[in-house]
Amino acid sequence: MKTRLLIIIGIFLIIFGVDGILLLDSAISECRGFTGMGLFVFVTLGFDSRAILSNPDCLVSFYSQIISGILFIIGLSMIGYILIKRQNRVQSKQKITD
Repeated sequence: MKTRLLIIIGIFLIIFGVDGILLLDSAISECRGFTGMGLFVFVTLGFDSRAILSNPDCLVSFYSQIISGILFIIGLSMIGYILIKRQNRVQSKQKITD
């Protein structure tokens, strides 16, 4: 029961993450692709905040897409962890019966 609940939560996190990324990328046409470019410049400038603040109109879109990406990664990792755990459990049961 607990694993099913975690899988459902993980699927919802993935859906909300993808939905947030796609919605913000299509809603604000001036900021299309700003998140990827902003992250690239942010890392190459040594985590200097000027990279993100270069376009203040896209700042909300940038933060929202980062949060949506984090939600997507958390959901995907939850599902991956549970599937790997189940696979290991099945393999250990097969070894016992052999």
